[in-house]
Amino acid sequence: MESKKNKKELFFVTSCYGDSYLSFLLPHLFSITKVSPEAKINVWWDNIRTENIQTLQQVFPQVTFLHAKEADGIYRV
Repeated sequence: MESKKNKKELFFVTSCYGDSYLSFLLPHLFSITKVSPEAKINVWWDNIRTENIQTLQQVFPQVTFLHAKEADGIYRV
């Protein structure tokens, strides 16, 4: 049995910049969550309608969605 001390944690980071790229993001997230259900996942996004991000958050509650453009107009990615 593997000890917690030696256990590796997977962490995926990806991005999506525009509604037209959601057709690529959806299967990507689905694949990660099926193959590595314990993995942490961050998605940096911009130029996506708020309704679409809200839907993604409902479908993939284990994923953290981070808006790349802050209120001050500076991109963080």
